[in-house]
Amino acid sequence: IEKLRHELAGMRRHRFGARSEALAQLQLTLENEEIARAASPPPQPEPAAARAPRRKRRPLPDRLPRRETVLEPGSPCGACGGAVKTVGADVTGELEYIPGRFTVNRIVRPRTVCRACACFRQAPLPPRPGSWDLLVNTTPLGTWPDVERSPLPEGRFDGRLVYDLVYNPPRTRLLADAARAGCDAVGGLDMLVAQAVRQFAWWTGETPAADLLRQAAGQELARQAEDARRRAAGARDAPPEENAPSGEREQEGRRAAGTRDAPPGRR
Repeated sequence: IEKLRHELAGMRRHRFGARSEALAQLQLTLENEEIARAASPPPQPEPAAARAPRRKRRPLPDRLPRRETVLEPGSPCGACGGAVKTVGADVTGELEYIPGRFTVNRIVRPRTVCRACACFRQAPLPPRPGSWDLLVNTTPLGTWPDVERSPLPEGRFDGRLVYDLVYNPPRTRLLADAARAGCDAVGGLDMLVAQAVRQFAWWTGETPAADLLRQAAGQELARQAEDARRRAAGARDAPPEENAPSGEREQEGRRAAGTRDAPPGRR
């Protein structure tokens, strides 16, 4: 038995000892490679001339019909309220396939800068079709009196919910278009009321009733809308003399007076 144990120990020493030496040798080789790699200089970037030039997309054919959308960033300046001026525009062309024909959608985004604080503004690109579930309008587009403007005038409403932070009017063009497309439409009156509740609590230490503030805001918006309708109706029903500028009315009065005072032969 002792002889067998001695032979077994020799066999184990012969077998595993060689493996341990091979493993140590492998670790030593790897360490030498890491040291050599660290001492070598970093690889130089490939010169620009050697890189393949980037291919530019060919312009879309002029024979295709165009549909242009202008996305204004809004005025006045959102930072200081000053007047803005347009300094340029970015134009994006997208090819759209409508069953039977192709159409090019041209999206024009003017770049504006404030004359007072030099703040730069530009509207973002609209979301791609099928890329959104919730759409939130944080721009002033659509606010009274520019009620016919929309941040997405020609867009596809293929999401689920459209949230417009504009509260005057309560139902903007964006919300109307979204509702016709089958989306859930939420106006900005609730956010206005929530802001008023928090502000009142900060200043007074008391929390008002949100329903009371919502009712007051709704009444004020209804009054403003009624005043606007009355002014528009009065402008349509006014006689032509009242609609004409004061300078034109004065000239007509002078011509009429001259005709009455002139001799019969000169009339």
